[in-house]
Amino acid sequence: MSDKWGDATAGSLAPVPLSEQFRLQASEELVWEQNGDLKEEALGLGKGDICNWTKFMQLADYGTPRPLDEDKDPPRAEAKEIKASSTVLEYGRSVGWTKKLEDLSRWNIRNARERILHVDQVMTIETLVYNKMITGKHTACVTGSGKGDITFTQTGVIGATGSDNLTVKSAHGIIDYMETKLIPKIGSSYRAILSSAQLSDLVDDLLEFTKYTSPGEQLKGEMGMLYNCRFMKDNYMLGSTVTSEYQGVFFGDDAISACIARPAYLAFEPGRFDRMPELAWFTIRSYEKTWDIVTDDAYSVGAANLKGFERLVRLGSKP
Repeated sequence: MSDKWGDATAGSLAPVPLSEQFRLQASEELVWEQNGDLKEEALGLGKGDICNWTKFMQLADYGTPRPLDEDKDPPRAEAKEIKASSTVLEYGRSVGWTKKLEDLSRWNIRNARERILHVDQVMTIETLVYNKMITGKHTACVTGSGKGDITFTQTGVIGATGSDNLTVKSAHGIIDYMETKLIPKIGSSYRAILSSAQLSDLVDDLLEFTKYTSPGEQLKGEMGMLYNCRFMKDNYMLGSTVTSEYQGVFFGDDAISACIARPAYLAFEPGRFDRMPELAWFTIRSYEKTWDIVTDDAYSVGAANLKGFERLVRLGSKP
């Protein structure tokens, strides 16, 4: 192993003037992982193990008034539960350096390596969550500035080519759609993760987060609230144009299941004779979309209505 400063033609630890100030490449703000619903059943599992949990279905024709005669018992309803599962996998990455670099450097090399490994760790986890959140079968494509200028589908395939960014009216239209599909709120609000381009026409109308949440409860990347939906910004995963296939996600409660068998941690190895130290991060986990129109509605009792299953609405355009 060699440690090189500057470009690829430099020799090992080429004697160029070194700044006293440590600089780290910038990374994106992280927003996706915080929205997973933690499944306690996963804790302590090993890599390759299966995490199982249960989903409870609503009763058939729930809410229908049924007057009872004095001498009769209430009608017996059929209740159904669905077993859900996910295989947890191990993830990680390592980075090393030479003892010579550590001895000659003006910086704390181990600290520098820890910081860049941490960015890799978090972005890996963010990608795992993102890859599941964009699989929702509810989709929305903005084709104008009005509340009705949105093409919705329930198949996971975008139904139109985008021609406009979200406006206050079209955002309202998506939130109304979520309510008609019985997507439950997270507490008292929905959430949305959008690209900065999609937020550009909304940001001036968003309610400042300090007016609806307590200090310390702001979500990462949170920009504000509109129509009881908390908006977050992501510039790492999402497309930046109105014709991008993936421009954002609106979602409600229990949209993504987080099966974390072993939280992310950092390990240090001094190397043979303490000459080639290494750091590595590890975690064992998986993520799954919790509810699905097709697979869950097949287990529902009574007539299918495609409501209350999918908790995600993907914003985008035909590829």
